[in-house]
Amino acid sequence: MKRVIGLGMVSVLLLSACVEADQVEVEEQVEELVISRNFEKPPGAADYLHNYQDTVIPELDTDTLQSLTEERELADRLTREEMEEDLKTFLSAMRYGYGPYEFYGGDEAFLSAADDMMQWVSSADAEVEGEDYADQLREHFSFIKDQHFVIHGQNAYEKELAQYGVEEWTFTKENEAYFFNDEEVTLINDESPEDLLKPSFDENGELIYRAVSLSEGEAEQWEIETAADIYTGKPEKLFTNPGGMKPFEVSETDTDIPVITWRTMLAYEDDPYTYDDMLDTVDLIKEAPAAILDLRNNMGGNLYLVNKFIHELTGSPPSHSETVFLETNTVHALLSHTRETLEETGLDSETFYDHLPEAVYGEYDANFTDVSPISRVETFGTEWAGTGVEISKEPSLDTPLYVLMNENTASAGEIMVEALMEYDNTVLIGGPSAGVFTSDMGSMLFLPHSGIMIGMPSTLIMSPYSYGREAVGLEPDVWLSGDGVMVRTVEWAERMLAEEELAEEVAQ
Repeated sequence: MKRVIGLGMVSVLLLSACVEADQVEVEEQVEELVISRNFEKPPGAADYLHNYQDTVIPELDTDTLQSLTEERELADRLTREEMEEDLKTFLSAMRYGYGPYEFYGGDEAFLSAADDMMQWVSSADAEVEGEDYADQLREHFSFIKDQHFVIHGQNAYEKELAQYGVEEWTFTKENEAYFFNDEEVTLINDESPEDLLKPSFDENGELIYRAVSLSEGEAEQWEIETAADIYTGKPEKLFTNPGGMKPFEVSETDTDIPVITWRTMLAYEDDPYTYDDMLDTVDLIKEAPAAILDLRNNMGGNLYLVNKFIHELTGSPPSHSETVFLETNTVHALLSHTRETLEETGLDSETFYDHLPEAVYGEYDANFTDVSPISRVETFGTEWAGTGVEISKEPSLDTPLYVLMNENTASAGEIMVEALMEYDNTVLIGGPSAGVFTSDMGSMLFLPHSGIMIGMPSTLIMSPYSYGREAVGLEPDVWLSGDGVMVRTVEWAERMLAEEELAEEVAQ
């Protein structure tokens, strides 16, 4: 997907006195913000349905499953027998409760990792510290890139990519050439400039370019080569954290562009805002000539809220992703406990649609103790599967929407970004997101002997926008970092709006 936003830097010049006062001449110099988004087509979610008939791993019995929800302290020391039993418990729970199990290799990958782990246990001392056992469990299952999957407070696969750049370097573009200090750039770090230069805004909200890179670490020095000189600079990690941490806020710019801040997709009983307040912002966006949606530091929450917001804004909930759901004794036992825990915290876990359960995870019941394990694929099309509830076939987004994101935009926050990427009027601004979208929050369980907490997602989510980008993140269209992201975005949005209005006046 590629599109060009032309920015008319319009100057209106009065002609000589002999010309009628209402006659004008328009000179226009056009800047182009080229938005190019290329995505790898993912395999169908049906390729990752669980095959429970051929597995050699048994499901845990009901009493054991119930016991896994009981919080435990991490054991000081573990015997070999205790480590072996915990490993078997972990493997069975994952086999019947972990949504992306087949996506990350199924029985072949998990049994191989368990065999290697068992060899480590067999060769370990007669007793091992609980922390060491947790470290080994993470190491042996580090092929699981899922950033929702947690072993004793840490991801098994630690995200390593970060945004790097030289903050003081700015570039301009004329035709297909890039310029630094008015000199045409030939190479950056011995590579073509196109490989590193990304669209950005200066302090006046005007289009410039910056050299940025997603990598695991950078050299001590970056180098710009022009025909006349060589310039060097020290790259640093670039951050886009906003100031202030109000979870939900609505304001507007001097030209009445609404600025909507969502730092969360959750609402609690004691919060000064509700889900209805958040959904009311849909009308603000629809009625505005342009809008800014700030999702920086939005770590996610209620995905049903995202679906409802997108549905009301565009006419259809997100329809580009597919989800694998499990129905097993394991998910019924663990997710029903998750729902009860969330409700005890005062969380509003509404699902917003009459054909869905009233509460998040409301379809799971710990009393279902004899379920034949299955998995299924669900997706939005023109209607919800199996419900007959129709969905608009022609969704649209007419308002230009500037979406701010950063390295802490994650989970449901990222899925909101994904959903808005469907529409040409959306411009993503800031830094790459967290890369936490292959699964959901799922359940939390505690291994019986070690007390190790496992954060185990229950679904697999497949999307063309996020496929292959777990622990990498979605890239913005306009790369901004530092403290001035909002100010520069407002400057850009107001300038765009003023030029559009002026162009309309001239056209009349």
